[in-house]
Amino acid sequence: ISDFPNLERLDNDPFVIAARNYDATVCWRELDDWAKQRNFPGYSASPMRQRASFAGIAEGCVLVRDSPYQVGTLTFSAVTSRTGVIDERQFAFLGVLLPHLHELLLRPRMANVPALSPREREVLMWASRGKSGWEVAQILNISERTVKFHLRNLYRKLDVEKRSEAVARALRDGLLGID
Repeated sequence: ISDFPNLERLDNDPFVIAARNYDATVCWRELDDWAKQRNFPGYSASPMRQRASFAGIAEGCVLVRDSPYQVGTLTFSAVTSRTGVIDERQFAFLGVLLPHLHELLLRPRMANVPALSPREREVLMWASRGKSGWEVAQILNISERTVKFHLRNLYRKLDVEKRSEAVARALRDGLLGID
């Protein structure tokens, strides 16, 4: 989203909604056909489509997915050719290549985001909701000492010193969603 600072919500963009309808690489002309068949509102005036046209991209392939690294983040990769026309052979190749390229492009941005265990995520989620260590222990059916153990690990992994900093860092890095 940082590449498109003037677009407030890409997940509401008609072009992106159409692309999300597919769970694979899709050609733009197929998206255009899909939108026309459904008389999809606002598709032709899509800010994302207009931005691509402004950049000289009239035709190509696109992949839109929810980020595996950041909760609530939508990722978008597009490829075009010099001629703007992608034939069936090129599309088959891009269908295999683009998901891997998409993943590689995401990784450097997420390199500093620590990996959390499922239990650490649970403890962090309850902490973000204002639950005390005792309350988290009761909810998760573990001891309060175990909750404190997970919190200490979270502080170390997130490079923070207290609970509020851990929650703030987790929200910033997309490790927690905003409820």
